[in-house]
Amino acid sequence: MEKPKTMAEECRRRWSEIAAGTYYFNRDEEEVAVLKTVTREDVLAFFKDNFSLGGHYRKKLVVHAIPTNRTESSSEDNGGGGGGGEGTRGSGGGGEGARRGGEGGEGARGGGEGGEGARGGGEGGSGEVEETDIGEPLLPQPTVISDIAGFKGSLPLFPPTTPHISTSL
Repeated sequence: MEKPKTMAEECRRRWSEIAAGTYYFNRDEEEVAVLKTVTREDVLAFFKDNFSLGGHYRKKLVVHAIPTNRTESSSEDNGGGGGGGEGTRGSGGGGEGARRGGEGGEGARGGGEGGEGARGGGEGGSGEVEETDIGEPLLPQPTVISDIAGFKGSLPLFPPTTPHISTSL
């Protein structure tokens, strides 16, 4: 661990602890001690659980903003590769999933002329990952969020962090 170079840096670090209300002034030393115990296998297991396609805790949010004053000429100017249909925005086809971005969805792999892709079909968003006949996992179908307030209200709330040092008198 590298010591602070200037008093201003140390002051900024301590004031951030005070502003957050955690008062955990030796956080750096304790975090370094914990990080020294982390193994390569721990890191690989973390990425497998949280980021791999079949990961237990994997979640992903892809946002596609559609302007209300959209015209055909403006969509072609944004890199459309001819055809003028769904999924031609620089992708040369690929369907709705290719326009949404992210990892898969309808038409993201092997889509036809602006329709659903070879792996499309079915509505859902249950998060379950099925497998194809060749053992490759299917991507979960995207879920459209039209009620932003309802979506935010359904997210879990986490309590604020508790102070590391007791502040009661």
